[in-house]
Amino acid sequence: MDCNEVKEILYDYLTDRLSKEDIQTVKAHVATCKSCEKDLEELRGTLTILDKWKPPEFSPAFRASVLEALEERRSRKPATVVKRMIEWFLQPQHLKRPLQGLAVAAMVLVVITIYRGLNPVEDRTIRDVPSPVIVIEAKEPIVIETDDVSGAFDKLKRLIEVHQGSMVRRRPVEGGMEVTIKSDKDKEEKFLESLTQLGSVKKETEGFKDGDGNIVVTIMKN
Repeated sequence: MDCNEVKEILYDYLTDRLSKEDIQTVKAHVATCKSCEKDLEELRGTLTILDKWKPPEFSPAFRASVLEALEERRSRKPATVVKRMIEWFLQPQHLKRPLQGLAVAAMVLVVITIYRGLNPVEDRTIRDVPSPVIVIEAKEPIVIETDDVSGAFDKLKRLIEVHQGSMVRRRPVEGGMEVTIKSDKDKEEKFLESLTQLGSVKKETEGFKDGDGNIVVTIMKN
């Protein structure tokens, strides 16, 4: 397994949901991978906190007021699905499951937001409207031409791990795939040199990074 595959099953590993073979595989990987070991310890700490977390108790009056408000607005705004979801989460048995703590906490915020939206309070304050976030794309991404886009992508993932980088995002583009990579500056040069293992590389001297300094690679089928 590579790092991405191991990180996806760390929760199952900590909650004893894996087969003996997979448990041994994860143990062996974590023993040699500092990144996955760190993620494992952080997840273990989070689960420990959730086990001790006591969920809030909804008063009958609060529950009744939320459902009543939804009922009043049902004729103007469909709320059947939302209502069912809220009713489900407000049931006591769902609030007693420690490992669902984060989900319940998030749902509490949703319920409060919906309730306030259905019973708005006049806002007399004046706020500055924040400007939209501007994403600066790479002007000249590195282009790798290959006969096998999927195979080249798998090799790219392994190269990222070898050079201790991380994949920020990937997205399909016409004729291939674009991958944004965060790389350690000390290892960046060697990482760029290793891209020749994926196929024919076309790289400009500048412009292959986005506004956050991440390397952008486009894998294209030749």
